[in-house]
Amino acid sequence: MENVRYYHDFLIESLEKKEESALYLWAILQAENPEAELLPIALTNVLEALGKTNLTSEEMAQHQAKLTEIFDKKGVDVIYNLAEWLQVLGLELTVQVKEENTEETEEIEENTEILEEVMV
Repeated sequence: MENVRYYHDFLIESLEKKEESALYLWAILQAENPEAELLPIALTNVLEALGKTNLTSEEMAQHQAKLTEIFDKKGVDVIYNLAEWLQVLGLELTVQVKEENTEETEEIEENTEILEEVMV
């Protein structure tokens, strides 16, 4: 019998590293024509990956419910609530100066495009 590895399982396993989760969310946020439903899906994936070692199943369910609540809000509260939500998982929102395209950022942009194709 052939070993089958499902994409979702592979994704969650790779997102168990906070650096990978941060890069994954960054890639979603860099999309030129973002689809509104991708960010909540990506955040849910990060919760599944990082939450299983940091949160009980009850806390994960509560955190998922809070995410739904966050996206139901309007205005600036969404950003502040999302920042709090990420902190529980050991992540944070940041703002940085955008660098000019270098070979490394071009590679990240290519990976972002590949990720967008896979997510759709």
